[in-house]
Amino acid sequence: TVVYGNALHRAVAELEKRLVDGRTMSDEELISVFEAAWVSEGFLTREHEEQRLTAGRQALRRFRLQQEEAGAVPTYVEKEFSFLWQHNRVNGRWDRIDETGGEAVIIDFKSSDVRLQEDATKKARANLQLSVYALAYRENFGQPPARVELHYLESGLVGAAVKSEADLEKTGEKILEAARGIRSRDHAAKPTYMACRFCAYQHICPSTAIREG
Repeated sequence: TVVYGNALHRAVAELEKRLVDGRTMSDEELISVFEAAWVSEGFLTREHEEQRLTAGRQALRRFRLQQEEAGAVPTYVEKEFSFLWQHNRVNGRWDRIDETGGEAVIIDFKSSDVRLQEDATKKARANLQLSVYALAYRENFGQPPARVELHYLESGLVGAAVKSEADLEKTGEKILEAARGIRSRDHAAKPTYMACRFCAYQHICPSTAIREG
């Protein structure tokens, strides 16, 4: 999961950067970046690895075509951010931000396989990462983004949500909670079925909520 997601993100980021510069990228160039970032570790079998490679290549070809048809040019790609939240420094990086007509859309790319639009939308609404990104945008630019989006590379689905001021304040509370835990050196795992279900380390973690056998 980690290898697959990292390789996809590397390829997508390269394509997005070229869009910003007004340059194009062929399918062959895009897939070359994907394959260069690939690491043959963690797969169940060689067949399993080949299946993931094939899925990645297909996803990238579809994604490049979608980007070409959409014609949208990102404002920022892989842009780092930093802000203070009650004396706590929060650092991160946005995958992509589009700004049009004074409104911003924060886009995060996902390699996980989501096939239903309803699921994509639910995940965008509940995604803490997107909430942190929205809070970071408000703190850096003085206003919240118009919306946030999860772009699922394998299916091409897009989950969108609007993060309200109440959502951002709740996100700030979670940041403070995490900061308190770090300062008190409380690093105990807090497993939940849904969190563990999508974790790449679920099969080796002693605290996982998912049990086999």
